[in-house]
Amino acid sequence: MNKNLLPLLLIAFLGSLSIHAQPITQACSSPQWLGADFCDFTCVNCMIDGFTGTNAVGPPTNQIYCGQITVHNPVWLAFVAGSEEINLEVIPFNCNNFQGLQLAVFEQCNDMPIGCHPGSSMGALPLQFVYDQYIPGKTYYLMIDGYAQDICEFTIHVLSGSVFPPPPGNATMPNGPSSLCIGMTGHYSIPPVPGAGFYHWIAPPGAKINGLSNEEYINAPEGEEVDIQFSNIGGQVCVIAGSVCTTETAPSCKNVQVVPVAITNLAPVTVNFNDLPYVWPQDGITTLTNPGVFILTDFNVSYIGCDSIVRQTITVNPPGNGFVTGTLFIDANNNGIRDAGEIPFSNPSVIKSSSGELSNSGLDGVYAFNNLSPGDTIFPMITLPGFHVNPAFHVVQQGVWNGYDFAITNLANAYDLAVSLSTTSIRPGFSSLLTLVCQNNGLQAVNNAMVSLTLPDPLGYQAATVNPFSAIGNVYTWNLGTMSPGEITIIKVQVYTPEWVQLGTIKEFTAVIKPDQQDANPVNNVYTLSQVIVGSFDPNDKQVNPAYVTPGMINNGQPFEYNIRFQNTGNYQADFVRVIDTLGNMVDPASFRFIASSHHCTWTMRGHGVVEFLFENINLPDSSSNEVESHGFVTFSVKPKSGLPLGTVIENYCDIYFDFNPPVRTNTAGTQVVYFVPGEGLGESGAFRARPNPAVFYTRFEWKSP
Repeated sequence: MNKNLLPLLLIAFLGSLSIHAQPITQACSSPQWLGADFCDFTCVNCMIDGFTGTNAVGPPTNQIYCGQITVHNPVWLAFVAGSEEINLEVIPFNCNNFQGLQLAVFEQCNDMPIGCHPGSSMGALPLQFVYDQYIPGKTYYLMIDGYAQDICEFTIHVLSGSVFPPPPGNATMPNGPSSLCIGMTGHYSIPPVPGAGFYHWIAPPGAKINGLSNEEYINAPEGEEVDIQFSNIGGQVCVIAGSVCTTETAPSCKNVQVVPVAITNLAPVTVNFNDLPYVWPQDGITTLTNPGVFILTDFNVSYIGCDSIVRQTITVNPPGNGFVTGTLFIDANNNGIRDAGEIPFSNPSVIKSSSGELSNSGLDGVYAFNNLSPGDTIFPMITLPGFHVNPAFHVVQQGVWNGYDFAITNLANAYDLAVSLSTTSIRPGFSSLLTLVCQNNGLQAVNNAMVSLTLPDPLGYQAATVNPFSAIGNVYTWNLGTMSPGEITIIKVQVYTPEWVQLGTIKEFTAVIKPDQQDANPVNNVYTLSQVIVGSFDPNDKQVNPAYVTPGMINNGQPFEYNIRFQNTGNYQADFVRVIDTLGNMVDPASFRFIASSHHCTWTMRGHGVVEFLFENINLPDSSSNEVESHGFVTFSVKPKSGLPLGTVIENYCDIYFDFNPPVRTNTAGTQVVYFVPGEGLGESGAFRARPNPAVFYTRFEWKSP
């Protein structure tokens, strides 16, 4: 057996292995070759008609084919089909055990056979195998094995059909790209060539055919298509149709030009420092954060269908006079220095200067001013209780524009949960959408947080984005689990208002959030929302609470809470929404506090009190497509300035922009300064008196301010 194998191993394949499982099988070096003990080691016998051999070659494998043949001691031969139908006959003789032979024919060595002849226990009888789906020019593999482990000599006869195909014709010129860039991959193909058993592909030096070398032999029909990756050298892509038992035909070639990578120089761009960070739009990844001149390059799929180099010079101007910036960060070890690993203070806050200019920090803790002078002071307005700012302020230094950082600590490790509530308009006979916004404002995780919502009679609960943990009467409770620092949970609740509820009726909704630990700021644990039952309504509106304040309430720091509601009533989704609100000179913009929003938004404050809320990528559906999800809102509070005279009405409106459409202006919401709040009475006995009493012509009324 080893003597038969050694000559075969010395015969080189016509080409290297392709990406396909079966390599090209070469013609045998001698017609007297006796066969191989494994399929992968066999060769094509171009004179198989009349071949005489023996199965005393292969080792036992116990492989089962066709459910009938158990392989014991096989010999493997190969032949080339010359016709679609072939009738092979194998005649055994000189059998050791007089049992005879069995056979199987394969299209690929590693596949199951296309057919078998199981032999029989009737003795060493001739075996015939007829198959009518051969592909002329293709190589097939014949396994002959002893029945019941018999060993026989045998002779093969071709009773009908052909095992010697005519030479294949020439292949046509490959179909595929004629011009590519360096490194580009092109797909090339040809129609089938009758009689071809394989295809010999040749590409220019440095190219890779199917990821391998620049010259590959690939069996038919797989070799009718190849992928060629080119280096920096062009030339001809050629293909030759071949058959193992015939000589190769003439090559058919296509000229392919490899074009050098083009450089596209884009117009230079200048960026102001206060517009940083700047994200290069060419790749959407490269981010510039410092002044300087930067030459950026990227690949662009725009040059004859493949990559070209795009080059652009970006100049970032240094900060101008008046520009200063800094960062708010959580000082975990309370040393006043931002150490490695200490994270930004991600709760956006208003930053105020002594000159009256306002800015705000973002989620990254960074803030900036554009118009400050040396000697101005900067101090953050941290509205959350339990937080300490170090230092309390910075003084702007001549020539120093960065590094004005503030360390934020929570010395008491306090817990602070907050809840807010908003709703679409409450209308008889319609459903409304309540939005509960629950937030952990502290620096500690809160376990087992619970939030409850009390609905006013006769409004009824319909559904929620999260099923309530419990429902007792008109009180619905949700278990929020563990809330991480800064985490926000939004629950939307749909309620129904019966059609018989009178217009003008005031309904109160109450939300309560409870941590399992002591809350440092219990004031924001309860939120009461008063809503007037309305009929027809404008979906873009602004509301304020309270509607009336007394001078005493102002002196005690009573904030005005504004709720801006908007709805996309167009005919397509809004990709982004901007809400711009100028707070006015009767309120203190430094007291601004963001409370909640229906969708993720960022806010900025500039100048002396211009606030912009940006809902980027909100993708707000239009009301005709999805009425329930077409609504949005933002809620914030701000405190009035002290000393406002009685009768003053603090008015405010805002503009809402849907994408690039003209703004929608809301109604004007107002709060009036009054001596006492209507509907609250005049206080305890003795706070009000009339004299003289009784009276004839006039009476003097006196009361104390509540």
